[in-house]
Amino acid sequence: MTESDLEMRVEQLTRELRRLASELLRVAAEHPDSARGRELSGAARVLAEGVLGRLDGDVVNAPAGPEPEVWDAVPGSAGIAGAGAGASSLGTIGSGPAGRRVEPTATAREQLVELYLDTYERWTEKPFFGSPHLSDRQDDAMFRLKWAKGNVFATAPLWNDVVPQRGKPVRRLLQTKAETARRLHHCYVVDRDLDSPEGELAGRVADGCRAIQASRVLKDGGFVEKYDFEKQLDGFRWRALVTAAGRGEHARTDLLARLDRLEALAAVVLDADVAYRERNNGPAAHARLTAAAQAMTAEIQALTA
Repeated sequence: MTESDLEMRVEQLTRELRRLASELLRVAAEHPDSARGRELSGAARVLAEGVLGRLDGDVVNAPAGPEPEVWDAVPGSAGIAGAGAGASSLGTIGSGPAGRRVEPTATAREQLVELYLDTYERWTEKPFFGSPHLSDRQDDAMFRLKWAKGNVFATAPLWNDVVPQRGKPVRRLLQTKAETARRLHHCYVVDRDLDSPEGELAGRVADGCRAIQASRVLKDGGFVEKYDFEKQLDGFRWRALVTAAGRGEHARTDLLARLDRLEALAAVVLDADVAYRERNNGPAAHARLTAAAQAMTAEIQALTA
């Protein structure tokens, strides 16, 4: 056998190994046993990074895969297993730092939060939430208050406080920061407004909305009009925060209903997100993405109707 024949044979075997790695990843994603799915996913990584890495002359631990973006993992993701009626049933999703491991029992919303929101981005770390319906003048004033020296919102009026100055025009340099905060009353919700069981529920809604907006399938997939969807979801989140801050008689019932609706949306978004990052696995993967995207857009239309 000549040298050119050997090179051709090696190239042929390499293609077969890539196909095998791709098939392992597909089976891992569909396997009903999450533990077994992780084992198959790990075997595919060893094959792709170790064996194929050596054949290609790369560093053994360098990222490699059967095809570009075949296993397009979320930065920091670890392993996701199906989690009941409200969760994805697609199994393990890629790999990442151990600190970002998603518990198999987590709901779809919780899985998306773990995948896409760092701890410092979550609602418990925020001093306040601003309304998405501010005018340009109000938005500028809110921005200045947010970054002003000292925490203006630590002493700002609570949602149910009576504030005679509320709604008066905000004019820069003509009133103190405390006066500006009073004039903007009901344009924001402070963390003290959410210091209640209802506030905890609203926080889950807030995190879930932001995680859904940050998902790869919605950021890069092109399946929905991002601006309109984010506007609708920002309004959905704001109404949940206002409900919690108002602490009305039916606040908890309303928030639980909102959380249920968000869980339904998160489930189809997570399915579509997984399918989007596995879209290059072959025709079957592309068909799964098409079906998942249709289900996701239908749920989005129902939520924002």
